[in-house]
Amino acid sequence: MLLAQSDSGDARAEQRMHVANIVKGIIEGETRVLVSSMTMEEIFTEREVFKKRIFRNIQSELDQFGLKIYNANVKELKDAPNSVYFESLSRKAHEGATNQARIDVAEAQLKGNVGEAQRKGEQDREIAKINADTAVQKTERDIERAQAEAHLNTRQTALTRDVDIARVTAQRAIEGKDEDLKRDVEVRRAAAELERLRAKDVVKATIARESKQQAADAAAYE
Repeated sequence: MLLAQSDSGDARAEQRMHVANIVKGIIEGETRVLVSSMTMEEIFTEREVFKKRIFRNIQSELDQFGLKIYNANVKELKDAPNSVYFESLSRKAHEGATNQARIDVAEAQLKGNVGEAQRKGEQDREIAKINADTAVQKTERDIERAQAEAHLNTRQTALTRDVDIARVTAQRAIEGKDEDLKRDVEVRRAAAELERLRAKDVVKATIARESKQQAADAAAYE
């Protein structure tokens, strides 16, 4: 009984070992095929791509055995004795990454400086536009104010001229009335003087006539 169980366990162990050897063979075979299609630098620098392609190719082979990969990792690539190939690639990748980081930082700083300069330029242009608009508006207001003041001055000049003309006209009218009044007074005075002279002449004539009549009457009585 114990011997039968032992034989059964050995058979299962041999079966598992057989499957493991098959899987190992598939892994090694697919790895060789993939490695042969890539350069060492590609394998080193594109590990994720290498890993995904390995898993995909191996899984397609394991599907026929009903096996599935749930988790797997690619061991770190190491140099063989007396070889520094991967070490050199690692150093090169590190230096490349460092240089790229410096380049990225420099580009970021450049973009930041350019962006800041652009924003400042836009801000300066906006301020200049606002100042120009303000200056234009101020100029327009100054022009409107000057036009209003000029119109007011013109109106004031016209009103002053009209007042002066009215004053001169009134003065002339008054002076004209004074002249008319003076002429009327002179005419009346002349007429009165004429009447006085006429009356004086009449009196003289009357006196002379009466004197003559009295003389004639006196002579008649003699």
